Amino acid sequence: MVDEGLGALYFGILPEAVGPFRAAFGVPADHEPIGAIAIGHDAEPAPRDLAARRRPAQEVMHYGRW
Repeated sequence: MVDEGLGALYFGILPEAVGPFRAAFGVPADHEPIGAIAIGHDAEPAPRDLAARRRPAQEVMHYGRW
């Protein structure tokens, strides 16, 4: 998704917000929503050259020890 310029996040639904959420998205009464995933474009587009933003593998990979 990142390469397409999309991002996603999970958010929980508070009990008092279940009714409005259910109405807005047509959730059936026999389902109890506890969270949702939002997918969309960032307000500020990310640079298309994602390789320039990636950290080297040595910085993010650990083998057996930190």
